[in-house]
This record gives sequence, structure tokens and C-alpha cells, in this order.
Amino acid sequence: MITDLKETKENKINTNMSDVENEVKSSKEETIFQIQSFVAEGKFKQADDLVKKSLAENYNDPQMLSLSALVAVAMQDWVQAIARLHVVIKIQGNDTPPLPHLLLIRSYRCSGQLVEAMKAAELAVKTHANNEEIVNEAAIIAEDLGEWESATLALEVLKEMHEMDDRDVPTSLLTRLQTARSLSKIVNEEKGE
Repeated sequence: MITDLKETKENKINTNMSDVENEVKSSKEETIFQIQSFVAEGKFKQADDLVKKSLAENYNDPQMLSLSALVAVAMQDWVQAIARLHVVIKIQGNDTPPLPHLLLIRSYRCSGQLVEAMKAAELAVKTHANNEEIVNEAAIIAEDLGEWESATLALEVLKEMHEMDDRDVPTSLLTRLQTARSLSKIVNEEKGE
């Protein structure tokens, strides 16, 4: 009898905990849906307010942090986007998927911080060397900075990616590569190398 009462009590506790967990999960899913709806409707301020409220409750939630960064990017609030993306990448470490890296690189570029964008691209390439978008971002930044050796290297990798996948190499890529090679040669000659 005592054993039955104990089991009944434990079952009720487990059921209550399960109900609470489902409610929290449902609440989070509803919040995410509401944020996405606000963004889709162009109501960025409301989306950001809801993100901030959710983060106040659980700051280290990677899903909410990622969503908060996307909202900041949509708002073109580069300072917030960069700060939030750094937190996402720090929490996820080497398991960070390509998108947060891409958003960080592009946020730096949009805010005119090309040197920081290059640092972010170098970090991203270390964990996502086979990601064409990341390698292309690195090439674009190197071109913008006039770092022609780095640009040449990144563009050669992009060319190889196309060739390995039996895809035609776009003429624009070949043109960029030839330009980077030529400018790299000129810069090296001027340096006396």
C-alpha cells in the first residue's frame, strides 16, 4: 500500500513536470513564431522587444540568441547584430553552423569594418573551409582591402570548388582571379619581392 502511494505520488510529480516542460516548450515555440511573424510583417521593433524579453528569461538559449541576431540584421542594427553573433559563435564554438559566421562577416562589411570582417572570415574558413559562401566572402573582403595574395588564394579555392563539382567556372570568377593575380604580382614587384 505504501509502495503504491509512493509510486502514485512519483507518477503525479513526473506528470506535472512533463506538463510544465511541455508548456515551456510550447511557450518558446509560440514566442519564436511570434518573432518570425513580426519580422515577416516588417515589425522589427516589436520583434526586437520580444527577443529582448525572451533573452532576459534565458540569455544563453542558442536558438533565441540566433533569432535575436537575425532580428538585428533585419533591422540593420549592425552593432547589436555583431554583439549577438559573437555570443552565438562563442557558445556554439566549433559546432557553429555557417549561417552565424556569414551573418557576422556581412554585418561587419555593412558597418564598414572590413578588417574585422576579414578576421571573422578567417575564423569561419577554419571551421567551414568547404563552404563556398564563406570562401567567397573572404575573397570579396580581401579584394576590398587590396590584399591581393589572400584574394588570389580564396579565388583559386573557389575555382577548385567549381571544378571538383564538375560545374562551369563562372567568367566573373575567372576575371576576378586574373585581376587578383595581376595586382598581386604588381604589388610584389613594387615591394621588390
